[in-house]
Amino acid sequence: MISFISIECSIRIFKLTNDIPQREIDENGLQTYVVNQTGYFNNNLWKVNEYGFIGLKDVNHDNQILIIGDSMIENIMNPIECNLGYYIKNQMKEKYGVFEIGRSGMTLIEAMEFKKKYETIIKPKKIIVFINENDVEESISEISRLSDRLQISIKSGDLEKVKIKYPILKKILYQIKTIYYLYIKGYFSVNFLDFQTNQKVLKTNNDKLEKFFTILKLNYDLEKITFLINSNDPNIELIEREFKKDRLIKFETSEDWFVKGDGHWNCLGHKNVSNIIVEKLKNIYSN
Repeated sequence: MISFISIECSIRIFKLTNDIPQREIDENGLQTYVVNQTGYFNNNLWKVNEYGFIGLKDVNHDNQILIIGDSMIENIMNPIECNLGYYIKNQMKEKYGVFEIGRSGMTLIEAMEFKKKYETIIKPKKIIVFINENDVEESISEISRLSDRLQISIKSGDLEKVKIKYPILKKILYQIKTIYYLYIKGYFSVNFLDFQTNQKVLKTNNDKLEKFFTILKLNYDLEKITFLINSNDPNIELIEREFKKDRLIKFETSEDWFVKGDGHWNCLGHKNVSNIIVEKLKNIYSN
């Protein structure tokens, strides 16, 4: 017992594991984090705010920007000062407030549901929705039913209910650091972590994607939305056909934009993407 306590204390003191915030499902069926949690990831402190996210939470500015997306926007692996919102605010000389809704595993349909819920609270003048690889495919239950993702049936038009996988096991895993340390070192064969950086591209066909975008445009107000997307996304040609040119912000990345051994942007990546966003926003408002 003494040895276990000693190991547990050592892991916590030297931060040998990353902390991952626990989730809950809100009244709208959307996954957020349990509020007031704190932890460290890559030695960077994160804190869940009162809205259930770990990003910027400006709500009282006359000019608001709402940014929504998956783990790229969440940015748990970097200091919060590297978030897109911080860079955008600095470049816009604090004339705009930024509210960030970022969470790993977020699908495009879930991003639209978050947009619907929070635009009445934030009252944004501009909304930026990041489309990452697989975000479209993972939105459609007919392609692959993913119970821990918010999806939509393109046959019925109904949203599929979300279920958090292994909630009790995850709570034990994250609270007892010794077990968590052994887990990430490969001593257990079960893989139930939400935080994954490399996902296999889902095979699909354009008919399902086109039907999805038809539903998207019918069910959601896209007037204030600009979609942020990598020019190398497998669906870029279809997305360019579905949305007007001024609704898209495209970017290309290079190797030095990413955290080593990780598929997420580092601080340089976030800064470069923010430069592209700010340039686009300036062009929009100047016209």
